[in-house]
Amino acid sequence: MKNIKSFEAEKCATAKTGGLLKKLLCAAAAAALVLGVLALAGCAAGSTSNDMEITQVIYVRTGGDMDKADVYVIRPDLTLEHTLLAPSPNFPDWSAFPWPDHSSDNVDYLQIPEDAWQSIALEAKRVDFMTLPEKVETSEQVFDGSSYCIYLETTDGSHVSGGYEAGNGTDSDNRRFGYLKEYIEIAIDRATPVED
Repeated sequence: MKNIKSFEAEKCATAKTGGLLKKLLCAAAAAALVLGVLALAGCAAGSTSNDMEITQVIYVRTGGDMDKADVYVIRPDLTLEHTLLAPSPNFPDWSAFPWPDHSSDNVDYLQIPEDAWQSIALEAKRVDFMTLPEKVETSEQVFDGSSYCIYLETTDGSHVSGGYEAGNGTDSDNRRFGYLKEYIEIAIDRATPVED
């Protein structure tokens, strides 16, 4: 009789241990599944515009009531090319952007500081520029205002955004555009002529 009781007690202990083991294995599998999903989500999030490498920034601003457009091409090698187009090339005709090269007689070759380029690149990622709508504008009740456009080329593709008084509005898209525009303007202000 003792043998049967011992056998039953041992069987019961094994069942409890086995049940506990099964629960632990299930919990571990569930945790691994959750971690796997989070890891995949992290990988997917990592492949968004935050991993892009910017290869060129083209910034265009019109002169308000004046028939001209300043075009700035900024590259990671710290070069900045400034072209004054007059009359402005039908701005803002996004379908033709970036516009073909115009007379190189009007091009100024400049250089920006490295920290200015880094600030532009970081800000473009921070504001998630690649998700901005193509058209960002403020009220058309502002007269003789300027138009602004930013064209970003990256290793993942290109994107253009801008419009009348872009970056001067109070909505989220205008603020995001305005933050990047500010860093680009700072780089332009800090540019110096290229030494021969």
